[in-house]
Amino acid sequence: MSQRYCYWSVATGPYAAPMERCIASARESGVFKEFHVLTDRPIEDCECYDAQTVEKTDGMFKLIYLKAGMSKLLFYYFIWVDADSFFVRNPRNVLECLGKSPIHVPLTTNLSALTEDKSLKGISTRQYSELMTSAGVQNPVYLSASSFWIVQRQAIDRVVELATHFRAFAKEKGFAADVSACLGYAMQMLCANPEAHRLNARPDLWASDDQNHFEGVMPENAAWRFADRFTGEKLEVNPSIIHLPHS
Repeated sequence: MSQRYCYWSVATGPYAAPMERCIASARESGVFKEFHVLTDRPIEDCECYDAQTVEKTDGMFKLIYLKAGMSKLLFYYFIWVDADSFFVRNPRNVLECLGKSPIHVPLTTNLSALTEDKSLKGISTRQYSELMTSAGVQNPVYLSASSFWIVQRQAIDRVVELATHFRAFAKEKGFAADVSACLGYAMQMLCANPEAHRLNARPDLWASDDQNHFEGVMPENAAWRFADRFTGEKLEVNPSIIHLPHS
């Protein structure tokens, strides 16, 4: 089972068509690893499973399906990709981004270094950083997303436990933590060097097109500028996997 990994996702309703497009782009890019998808309709070129009715508002369904479904499959690593993702080439050494950590969630903004407090999903960036620190994060606090992440099979229970703990902790403090915050907390508790998981550490692997760089055009295998939405800092990226949140 060592080094075996698969891609997986949940694609129900309107997300089934983007998921099919995502898988097709992977195959066209030379990616022949298995895709395992929980869905409510057949999707081409992947292993399909019946998705149950799970609340999707805060994204925690990803962790529910991870523990209840994916953990039963005989893979050593599971790579989540949102349905609205696109492959432009086969990722190189995709598991190297883990380093010695059992989980990889791409980190963007260093919130602890921000000098100006800004709004972030019903909470300020300063409050978010303080919440993470109060919950046990000892390193600088980074922002993360949940549209692409990797977890080691043996760490699934621990990751879900930490994510659930943070969600409950945030609720006690009067805040609603979504899956991005919960996964970010779990990773920053489990990895010794969060800097190694920042977007700039693997600009060839994954990035989210938050600024709609590819509006109206198909993503290409070419470099483009990713801009941090809080600091404005620009980074040249040429990711193998592109998240298209506006598609």
